[in-house]
Amino acid sequence: MKPRNREVNIFNMSVLDLLTGALGAFCFLTLALFPSYFKSNNPSAAEPPESPYQPEPTRAKGGIPPFSLAELFAVNDQGNRCGYFKVDRVQAPRGSRSFRRLPFSAGAQAEGYESYSTMFLFDTGSYHMTVTAVAVSLPCSIVYAQRTPRGGSAALTGALTRSPAPYLFNFEVKPEQLLTSIVPHR
Repeated sequence: MKPRNREVNIFNMSVLDLLTGALGAFCFLTLALFPSYFKSNNPSAAEPPESPYQPEPTRAKGGIPPFSLAELFAVNDQGNRCGYFKVDRVQAPRGSRSFRRLPFSAGAQAEGYESYSTMFLFDTGSYHMTVTAVAVSLPCSIVYAQRTPRGGSAALTGALTRSPAPYLFNFEVKPEQLLTSIVPHR
């Protein structure tokens, strides 16, 4: 008597082929569109720069514009996440062309709020950011931290409450705070 085959096969070759084809298409599109992300930060010829006295920053190798990296998050004294926020408004030297934000959603428990946000700042000058934040547990602070080429950070903080409240962050990006390479120095 021949034993029955009791293996459970949920992925056959055609499903695996479909999945790998979709992954390959996604990788190809990501690589093809990645250079256009940095091209979108250049002012077009039709639009004059807002400040004629601010020179256009020089580009590093590979077309990456100089940038400063900033993070926004809510943490308690032990470094644990303890609140949520949403960015209401950012005023920058050249408007929305001066920065790009990568928000990370707080999830279903706090719809419309973020738990963490990374900002790429492309221009030197004054930035003003208005944030609405709320604490889940106390004590809790909202922190704006800016990374510099020397590895340090400039941090601004504000104590959160259990009800949503606005917070204003005013910060300055100086030319020496711009990163010109994403390769670490040795």
